[in-house]
Amino acid sequence: MEIVWGEWLATYRGIGPQYLRLEVKDDSLTISGNEAEASFPAEVIESGVLFVRATILDELLCQCPDLPAEKVHIESDGDVLRVNGMEKPLWEDDAILFDDPTTAPAQWSGEVPEEDGTEDTH
Repeated sequence: MEIVWGEWLATYRGIGPQYLRLEVKDDSLTISGNEAEASFPAEVIESGVLFVRATILDELLCQCPDLPAEKVHIESDGDVLRVNGMEKPLWEDDAILFDDPTTAPAQWSGEVPEEDGTEDTH
């Protein structure tokens, strides 16, 4: 999954989900969580769905001091999450990447499914 996201239009605060769902496809980024969803125009380089702990995404975004003034480049292979060059290794229960948005679930509990060839796990 890889995108370049150029507009910083929303923030997420409060008691939220443990995992955020980042879906990139068809020139958009959709971030969804506990009964909330926001979509943004994006340059999609590679489609996919990444479930990631909200605290990890927040930590990486906070490490990008010029974030509102530049495009946001988010990339993950399921083992590492990169935001504008800052990276964070992902443990097995930190995140899961689905290469095909049409087969990705709406939510993820943090349990890693058995490998059956339909999703990319670490």
